[in-house]
Amino acid sequence: MNKVRIFFYSGHGEVVGGDARYVFDLINNLNSDKYETQLFTDKNYLFKKRAQQWLKKDIPIHYLDTRPILFKKNLIQKLSNTIETYRGKNKLIGLARTILNTDFLLEHTIYQWLNYIYYRIVEIITLAKLRYTIHNALLFYGLLKNKKQEIDIFHFNNGGYPAKEAVLIAIMVAYFVGIRNIVMTTHSVAQPKKWYNLLDYIFDCFIPKFCKTVIMPSQNLRIEFNKRRKFSLDIITAIPLGLNDIKELLSANAILKKKKELGLDPDQPILMIVGALYGTSKGHYVLLEAFAKVKKQFPQAVLLVVGDGKGRLDLERRANKLKIGSCIKFLGYRQDINELNSIIDIAVVPSIGYEAIPYAIREALRDGKAVITTDAGGCAEAVKHGVNGLVVRQNDSDDLAQAIIKLLENKETIKKMGEQGRKIFEKKFLLSAEINKHEHIYSNMLDAS
Repeated sequence: MNKVRIFFYSGHGEVVGGDARYVFDLINNLNSDKYETQLFTDKNYLFKKRAQQWLKKDIPIHYLDTRPILFKKNLIQKLSNTIETYRGKNKLIGLARTILNTDFLLEHTIYQWLNYIYYRIVEIITLAKLRYTIHNALLFYGLLKNKKQEIDIFHFNNGGYPAKEAVLIAIMVAYFVGIRNIVMTTHSVAQPKKWYNLLDYIFDCFIPKFCKTVIMPSQNLRIEFNKRRKFSLDIITAIPLGLNDIKELLSANAILKKKKELGLDPDQPILMIVGALYGTSKGHYVLLEAFAKVKKQFPQAVLLVVGDGKGRLDLERRANKLKIGSCIKFLGYRQDINELNSIIDIAVVPSIGYEAIPYAIREALRDGKAVITTDAGGCAEAVKHGVNGLVVRQNDSDDLAQAIIKLLENKETIKKMGEQGRKIFEKKFLLSAEINKHEHIYSNMLDAS
């Protein structure tokens, strides 16, 4: 029997996280006797780094010269980097740095506003969107017209919608050259349609006609996608993303050793947040505000911040401003999440806005930890309030602080919630179930074509 040939194109920005992990999990775990996969993505050094960590199968990754070019710094960003480099060598440069990092409007700094305004002006003057669209369309046309005979299923992976527009251009080009079995996965709440953006109207007109299935990792996101972008619910399928199971946490002695390794006392209350330090969607800033309030009641509490990104320096500044910097450990990117979950009391996932069900929640449930999260996206599908954790309002540091204090005051409740979370993980978030559902979609698609 001939293998089913799946062409994956995974589009990413400058944050490469759960959406990339999803496509690697698929490639690693699809039945090798039945499926043959190819993986294409944008030129992205972070994706290459994550592939070395997460991709287990020996397949080549093809990096495409899509637009916009990732990690290319504009004039304002270069100026900011120069100021950071020489900040301690000149008082005027130090003053300029202070001014740029001053909060100005809507919780954004002067630097962030200057960068945004500069980017938009250049985008308009240089007709960047039009140039990028034409470039990407020609790129995918040249690629797909020569490969269409080698493709049974075209599966596009996108962080959001519209999000990476190169993905949507690729879908339209694929259909144009004759590829009909098209799947799109999107990982966050669809953004509202912008009345002034012509591409939004074009995408919403053609993408639901060209895709046989749109996969979303949450039922809430599926319904919200239908409301915001009017895609038929008939083509949108919710598949909760899963994890390989790890049943054993660290032993009591190993926990003490791990805490000592991280400079933690044996009996300190420990909270942890896991996520890219980029933007505001993971809720880091809200958690810092809440943690400052928690410290008044639990002065020994410590917060582990796991993840990295360009927002780290700003978070460190904010923590110092709140006088909690000494109680926060920025651990950077880690691959020992299971071990870190072994030593913590509560996993905090204070998502804002467009999140689906973050990997941080699923990892905490797998490892039997109580979770405090928000009502953003699909988070509340995984955390049942009062059962395996607490659900608070988005962007509300008071509500978040009260929830943390409530659990820290009752260790027995934390333990019971962790046990319930483990049961929910086994029922809803096993990777094997996710893979089976994808294979079912692929099979049905081919049978109907």
